[in-house]
Amino acid sequence: TGEFFVESFNLEFSKNTENILERINPKEIIIPERLRDHSLELGKICISFQADVLFDPKICHERIKDFYKLKSIESFGNFENVSLSASGALIGYINLTQIGQKPLLHNLKKWNKKQSLEIDTATRRSLELMKTQNGETKGSLFNSINKTLTSGGRRLLAQRLNAPLISTNKIQKRLNTIQFMIENSELIDKLREILRTVSDMPRALARLQLSRGGPRDLASIMEGMFSIFRIKDILDSYKDKKLSKEIKELCFDLNLKRQLATTLKKALSDDLPIMTRDGNFIRNGFSQELDQIRSYRDQSKNHIVSLQKEYIEITGIQSLKIKHNNVLGYHIEIRTIHEKKIKEINQFIHRQTTAQASRYTTIELSELQKQLISSNEKFLVLENQIFEELKFKCLERYADLTKSSMAISKLDVSLSNAVLALQWNYCCPIITNNKEIEIIKGRHPVVEQSVFERFDSKFISNDSSLNKHKFLWLITGPNMAGKSTFLRQNALICILAQMGSFVPAEMAKIGIADRIFSRVGSGDDLSKGESTFMVEMVETATILNQATDKSIVILDEIGRGTSTWDGFSLAWAIVENLHNIVKSRTFFATHFHELTDLESKLSNMSLYNVEIEEINDEIIFLHKVKKGIAKKSYGVQVAKLAGIPKEVLSRANEILLGIEKKNNPINNVDERLIRHEKNKQPIEKHSLIIEEIKKIEPDKTSPIKALEILYMLKSMMVKNNKAK
Repeated sequence: TGEFFVESFNLEFSKNTENILERINPKEIIIPERLRDHSLELGKICISFQADVLFDPKICHERIKDFYKLKSIESFGNFENVSLSASGALIGYINLTQIGQKPLLHNLKKWNKKQSLEIDTATRRSLELMKTQNGETKGSLFNSINKTLTSGGRRLLAQRLNAPLISTNKIQKRLNTIQFMIENSELIDKLREILRTVSDMPRALARLQLSRGGPRDLASIMEGMFSIFRIKDILDSYKDKKLSKEIKELCFDLNLKRQLATTLKKALSDDLPIMTRDGNFIRNGFSQELDQIRSYRDQSKNHIVSLQKEYIEITGIQSLKIKHNNVLGYHIEIRTIHEKKIKEINQFIHRQTTAQASRYTTIELSELQKQLISSNEKFLVLENQIFEELKFKCLERYADLTKSSMAISKLDVSLSNAVLALQWNYCCPIITNNKEIEIIKGRHPVVEQSVFERFDSKFISNDSSLNKHKFLWLITGPNMAGKSTFLRQNALICILAQMGSFVPAEMAKIGIADRIFSRVGSGDDLSKGESTFMVEMVETATILNQATDKSIVILDEIGRGTSTWDGFSLAWAIVENLHNIVKSRTFFATHFHELTDLESKLSNMSLYNVEIEEINDEIIFLHKVKKGIAKKSYGVQVAKLAGIPKEVLSRANEILLGIEKKNNPINNVDERLIRHEKNKQPIEKHSLIIEEIKKIEPDKTSPIKALEILYMLKSMMVKNNKAK
């Protein structure tokens, strides 16, 4: 598409490179030969190692100036040597691979890290922004919000999602455009109907520039321009209404002259070949000279038809045909059974005999073929000259066409966001520079759509409220209750808001974040020799070292990958660090209920839990987040739902009872429970005592009867102890 930017970073390939490449998603990378032996984590991207001299900063500087025909590149900005090296090497690589064809590149610019929300690789994958953790597009945030209709719109939406803004003014400008579209909903259908016909003009221009284009690329530009004219006319009809600032800018960028489109319309045929060599793509009436050659060529073809009729009359062979192939050219073909008839006529010259047919020519047919070939060659040469002239006219208007294409992409993204907001009832977020996240009835944008499509049900919404006084939420609750979904939905709502989109909530007030971090779920990286717990600690270390008080952090189940006390201690220390040192807005979900004791020590922390309902030892997930503490983790009940065998569940309950009684999860488990597998009989006798107790009806038992029952139970206990 011609975009050309440079970004410099600290040479820590394991982190910085991975984060940047995840944002850009390139198809190919060029690297100096000297770095071949370095450990580069670049995934499955195509890598081209090039000679070190290609990256020489001085040579690269001159190469950039030569490419743009400039005496100095200071007008582009100030670039350090590493930036010149990378940019110049890219131009050098293009020169090597494109054989002198100069691509249409925009002016070189620096990527400004301070203009976008930073999202590291682990967070992108955790939040499944562009792809799910299985590598599929379906189920990702991008797939759920993408309602674009053009290739450029789709690319721009992906760019915005990969690099959300941190400027409240720029975000608000995008939001105002969406709001205008929603308030004038009849405009949405009109514009989207036209957008369906808009071609990918930047790609067509790039192919033409590199001499890889054909007649259909010219048609693509023509059709795109006519679509732009229609869109511009519709937007102009709304000038009486209060247009957003962005729409006014789009109208200015869509102000194309019609001459080029009109010329292309007159020039191009309705049925176009892919390649110019196939010919017949210039319409009759566009070029008088071409029409004359075309007419002569077509008359020659008609002459061949007349000649065939003449030869049939001369020979009396009704099946005689004049045909053409690449070996013999035009020739007369008859079936072999008619050879005697044609040999009697001297004007026929034998060319070839096959098992089924004999082929001949005549002096008249040979002359006619020469004329046809000559006229066809002239036709193709002249048609290609006209193609080159039309191509030059398009490339002359490259800047205007590119600007208009970008305006169409921006319009497409705004309309996509408006359609999404109307379809799923999204609200316009309030963007501030304060340290806050206030969301009323927030929903997970991906899960909401999945729940509706699969079960025809509504997603259960939840509120969130973080500010400078209460910026850390500690959330407890059982597995499957929805903690991870709640954590992710808050992060996704913030990302959507900062990319300038409406969000899935009834109301949302989002304070701008500089970075967002997500550590949700477990996983290992065996290729790097890292266990699940190591990956967890590496990602957590990144958060603690890089997050600021302007960042947003979501953490789930920290410390579960190691021993109970190690994990608990780490989780405790991490919560304290986030609260006392980092001070970022944080959602921290945990199974360590003991962490709730920190509320008395950490004044900026709030306790929340995911609500469930317990009926007859069964649990029902309500998926509602409310203030307070979960009573327990309900792990055994969840295991029951998963289908764990009854005997395992029974044994787990007995062990849990002993652990809770002794209040020590490791060393002080009731010895009776430990000996369970060695001697089940005493346990069974205890069960008999319990059964007797269940039979007692206190309201109907007299004092004397109660005493008798007590002696009986004591007797059973004595017998049980003797049995042990």
